[in-house]
Amino acid sequence: FTVSLDLQNDSEINMTLIDAAGREIISHQTKESAGVYSKTIDANSLNLSSGMYWVKIKYNNQELCKKLIKD
Repeated sequence: FTVSLDLQNDSEINMTLIDAAGREIISHQTKESAGVYSKTIDANSLNLSSGMYWVKIKYNNQELCKKLIKD
């Protein structure tokens, strides 16, 4: 699962992986320069159980949620 963002200016990015029960699995924070930012989450390396997860991304006063389904 890959998330790509087009950052208009330098940004602090908070990315959180949440399971279906609302528990935080991992959290990643970084500061990035303007331009394209890309982050890959490898569900297999995290030893996730099968199911649905949410990836919540906060940056520049915006918030995105993406669904991730692990078979």
